[in-house]
Amino acid sequence: MKAKTITDHPFPRNYSRELLLLERGSGVYLQDAEGNEYLDFGAGIAVNALGYGRKDLAETAARQMADLIHVSNLYATAPAVECGKKLLATGPFAAVHFGNSGAEANEAAMKYARLYARAKRGSGHHKLLSFDHGFHGRTFGSLSITPKAKYREPFEPLVPGTEFLPYNDPGKLAGILDGSFAAVFVEVVQGEGGLSVMTEEFAAALNS
Repeated sequence: MKAKTITDHPFPRNYSRELLLLERGSGVYLQDAEGNEYLDFGAGIAVNALGYGRKDLAETAARQMADLIHVSNLYATAPAVECGKKLLATGPFAAVHFGNSGAEANEAAMKYARLYARAKRGSGHHKLLSFDHGFHGRTFGSLSITPKAKYREPFEPLVPGTEFLPYNDPGKLAGILDGSFAAVFVEVVQGEGGLSVMTEEFAAALNS
């Protein structure tokens, strides 16, 4: 059957004028409104790791929504506290920041890094380093550490103090990475970069 698509949608043309109209899913498979089945390699841009059509997850979400849906970070709920404590137990972390997207997570990380660098080392240690072919989001801050020109140029000038280096090139790090940087943003596996995987040598150089 022909794929069910929609062109008269009310959304911005972020990706395409024509969008596949999806209706349901099961496990790693999706179905469009015509019943065509697709093996999902996108997973909602890498966020639907638990699969589609999970009745146990739907029931858990429904039970929570019957009590509380969202109270913002002005307050706390027992499930959020429990989840946060479990996350803290996985490593030497001071706190958990719950966000809505990867871009928002990177925005928060940029702010925390600059705040920490200023508190510990004073002004002048604010630079942010990221790597060619990386993608960190479309907000102004996360876009500022995303090097691809087609994403950046329509919105420039962006946040200053960002620099880019080649990915998986330990030699380039030695010549630039110093105390003037507040943070390094790097993907272990670059999605936009063609599924490039970080080498052990590059990881060692970043951690040295």
